[in-house]
Amino acid sequence: MRFVYESTGEDIQWSNWHQGIFLFGPEPNNFLRLEDHVEVLVVSGKWNDISGSEKIPSICELAQGMKSLSNVIKLCLNCINVGPSFDGPEVSGSWETLETGNGKEVAFIEDLKTYNGALGTCLKMGGKLLEPKESNTLEQVSNLVKRRYQWTRSWIGITDKYEEGQ
Repeated sequence: MRFVYESTGEDIQWSNWHQGIFLFGPEPNNFLRLEDHVEVLVVSGKWNDISGSEKIPSICELAQGMKSLSNVIKLCLNCINVGPSFDGPEVSGSWETLETGNGKEVAFIEDLKTYNGALGTCLKMGGKLLEPKESNTLEQVSNLVKRRYQWTRSWIGITDKYEEGQ
């Protein structure tokens, strides 16, 4: 398995894999050879590889210049007809941004989406799924999610779909 950042295809620089449970072993385990994408387990900040067909919330990393919640809301209104490949017809739910202190701004998307649906939503917002490259950003984001939402997990922009089994 070769995990890369979705937006660039570059090898991940840092990882935080969950140690797994007795029957399935440590992550990533590609259970049933169906797990090509990564979720973050919010309580621990650990990563788990899962199938892209799961529907869970997502965290988008916004592009430079997307510095206000009002811009995100305006973009959300433009996302109403995102098409069937992005779990249409609507993008709704809670939109909130956080300046992480290291130049990243993120939006929290409560809608339950497949990996491709979450990816499409982030792209429509002018961003990408969060691609954590160090522990500080992931810790800040996880702490905010724990305080404000009931999420236990969320999509992040890491995949091995391009080179499974490598």
